[in-house]
Amino acid sequence: MSQTTDLPALAKICLSQQYRLPQRWAALASGEVDFITRVLADTARLQGWLRDAQQPDAQALQQWCQGEPPVWVCKSALFLLQRMPAQPLPEDEHEVLAWLWVWVQIDDDGQFPAHLKSVLAPRWPEVRAAWKTWQGQQVLARG
Repeated sequence: MSQTTDLPALAKICLSQQYRLPQRWAALASGEVDFITRVLADTARLQGWLRDAQQPDAQALQQWCQGEPPVWVCKSALFLLQRMPAQPLPEDEHEVLAWLWVWVQIDDDGQFPAHLKSVLAPRWPEVRAAWKTWQGQQVLARG
């Protein structure tokens, strides 16, 4: 990690790019939009990220792909993306940051699948540090 990395600014970029995860999942998943939305919700429930019984619909997915999706949506999308047989990779640097931002919330160890390691590992230390800085700021803000 560079000593000149502005961690709060990096956190802001990461946060602003999270919508790309459900957007990417929706683009790559096959099936009706209601079905792939249900897959996101069911995955989140199975992983313990969503305890709500409400079933989101296609309109909800469309909104998430354009704005600020709930954290469980991003986690589910990343969880599913990294397990797709096609092994999709982030399309650009901002998407790399979005994947890492959500990854650190799912699994703080940085153990990436082989097909993602070369893409995600180089930025892992600074995104992880930005996540910890952001968490600290959230605690102070609630203080």
